[in-house]
Amino acid sequence: MRHLTLFLASLTFGTLLLWADGSEPPEVRAEPWWLGPREEERLVFSIDRLTTVDPSGESLHGIRLMGGTWDEPVGDMLYGGRGLFWARYLEGRDQRTVGAGFDGGVILFPFGPGRLLVTFGLGLQHRGQPPQQGYEGVGDLGVEVAFWLGKKWNLGVSAERNFCFSSGTHNVVGFELRWAPKVTYQYGDGPKQPEAQ
Repeated sequence: MRHLTLFLASLTFGTLLLWADGSEPPEVRAEPWWLGPREEERLVFSIDRLTTVDPSGESLHGIRLMGGTWDEPVGDMLYGGRGLFWARYLEGRDQRTVGAGFDGGVILFPFGPGRLLVTFGLGLQHRGQPPQQGYEGVGDLGVEVAFWLGKKWNLGVSAERNFCFSSGTHNVVGFELRWAPKVTYQYGDGPKQPEAQ
């Protein structure tokens, strides 16, 4: 009986020491790495390969650089969100467009490492050739399917409908590669300061 009492006391004391130094209790298991960063907010930086047909009928290809935050669904919530600033460059044989703006998205129905998103955005672009050469506003509405490759990398495929305020509408297809470093916040007397890991 004495040995059992000593064993239980040692086990209890050891568990309290683990909790005191901030470690997880033994029964708490981390999510598998392949599910991605569950229930976390991440900084996200991405490069996208874009393809579209300009309202003039010319095929355009180019890139889009994006940066912002990606907020995963928490607990029983079936949705999260993202907010990204973007800059893009598209060119064809004659036409060239350069633009910048903001893209929002709602992350719906996470399934394993996959995420389904509804996206929307606003921006400003400059068209080098007619129709409607010069500056114009542009809005977009689309869908995206993205997959986490571990905790820091994400691949996505998107399809958007761009509504150019002067030149007309067209579809844009994109292939995205994202890097998402983990960000922790330090709380203290001053403002919180993000630290990339």
